[in-house]
Amino acid sequence: YGNQARSLIFNLKDPANHDFRVSVLSGTLEPKSLPQMSSEEMASQAKTAQRAKMRKESFEATALKPPEESLTDRFTCDRCQGTETSYSQSTAVESCVRSGGEPVETLVTFVTCMVCGHRWTQRSGFA
Repeated sequence: YGNQARSLIFNLKDPANHDFRVSVLSGTLEPKSLPQMSSEEMASQAKTAQRAKMRKESFEATALKPPEESLTDRFTCDRCQGTETSYSQSTAVESCVRSGGEPVETLVTFVTCMVCGHRWTQRSGFA
């Protein structure tokens, strides 16, 4: 009840939420419906837009983005012998038998041939 009361008071006092205040005072919204309303339903259009923008920015910040690929001629495709390739790199921590099972950080390169579409992976380090 306390949270709902605070939300109701905040939205009634909010100067930007004139429409909500008028609808309560004019009787458009019945008093018995106020306890069941969510804070989103009570919020002003400006506050709703601000929250939607924040949600979108948060989603974009946490969404997985594919790694950026760079074009190069450093790699040769085993299938077509083409050198027109794209690649992306990331690091991985792997256990290596040569180092006694200790974790080893390796550089993993994902390569794609632009001619035939063949994909392969190259790893640096001992793993």
